[in-house]
Amino acid sequence: MSINDLQIMFWFGLALILIGLVLLPFNFSGGGMSRIKLPAIEMELNGPALFVMFLGAGLMWFSISKRETDLPPAPAAISPPPPAAVTAVSPTPAPAPPPSPEPSAAPTGDKGFGVVLIASSVPSTANRQAIKARGLAPADADIILYRRKSAWAVVIHYADSLKAEEDLPKYRADRNWASAYVANLGTWCPLAKPTTVPLPSGEQPIAGFDCRLK
Repeated sequence: MSINDLQIMFWFGLALILIGLVLLPFNFSGGGMSRIKLPAIEMELNGPALFVMFLGAGLMWFSISKRETDLPPAPAAISPPPPAAVTAVSPTPAPAPPPSPEPSAAPTGDKGFGVVLIASSVPSTANRQAIKARGLAPADADIILYRRKSAWAVVIHYADSLKAEEDLPKYRADRNWASAYVANLGTWCPLAKPTTVPLPSGEQPIAGFDCRLK
């Protein structure tokens, strides 16, 4: 049944109840009156009026119950479609530059000593002297170029000054290193900063230290 039919049935049932209430006081001939005994009182009721009222109540109850069962289901909530998956494309990283040569750790005043062989304003000349010194220096000694102002000094590292003083004469035996001396690197180059020795193109770059002297 449609909603309109159920509404008509509801109001018709209500009208029957009202009509029954109006007919209750009237007496119908032919035994229309019925005697009903209640627990506490005894009263005569109008049978036709009661029938009309019960019929109206039944119609109202039927229309209400039928309307509740015939209600259309609530529309399901429509969720929006999920956004299209976007695959993040990371940019291709730029190639890393070739690693620069790692210089040896800068010596400190209480640990580092060295034999200063010679200083030259031409880095390639100082580098050739450092290569030459490997023939006389201890096998485990580092030979580093230090920049002091405009000159590059060739320095052979020693762990203590006694060993450096012991080896000093063999370096001075070379006429190019006759002025070699032992230095406490912590005071001789206190502001040592790692740097790269500027050699001519085509030569392998080497690590050194800049004393940052003015």
